[in-house]
Amino acid sequence: MRGFILAAAVVLGGCGPSATGGDPLPDGAAAAKPFPRPADMHRTTTRERLVDLLSKPGIPTEREVRALDPAVDSELANLANEQTLSQALRLEAVTCLGYFQNKRARLLLRSILTDPAWDKPYRVAALEAIARCVGSDAYETLKQHATDGDADIRAVAIRGLKLVGGAGVVALLKSLQLTERDPTVIQELDGALLELTRSPLEVN
Repeated sequence: MRGFILAAAVVLGGCGPSATGGDPLPDGAAAAKPFPRPADMHRTTTRERLVDLLSKPGIPTEREVRALDPAVDSELANLANEQTLSQALRLEAVTCLGYFQNKRARLLLRSILTDPAWDKPYRVAALEAIARCVGSDAYETLKQHATDGDADIRAVAIRGLKLVGGAGVVALLKSLQLTERDPTVIQELDGALLELTRSPLEVN
């Protein structure tokens, strides 16, 4: 009978020390770090996957970048601004920002072009991103930088204008030919005009 009573007491009292008034938790157990909130875990995972993608050879495609997270453009902006990262990775982040047409991405790309705190490689990457991905909406930005004081920036702007195309671009490039003195930029101008004024029959 006594054995039965003891067994019943164990069942009714539970299986842990807290249920029977036993010893308290070991020192430090109550001070253990809480698990990260789901949102923090999600953000960290997106960042890690993005860094891994940008670290691979070549520029990732828009589909590859967008597949990581609907809000991946925020992480791209964070990486572009993070000075502890390598220049190569930050340049990739700047380039991929061109895939996004939202206000935040455009403002950051334009601020890179105008803020002297950004070195020339970042300005080139930002202008290339605008030229490649923003399309006709990039015309005014490209037009402005087609007369930049840096020949490399002018060359990138002209390549971008070639992608935009149209009669207005052709007229602009012809006017730039009259004043341009840098051999590399002149070559870009000549090539762009040749391609834009070529007839469909010549292309075929």
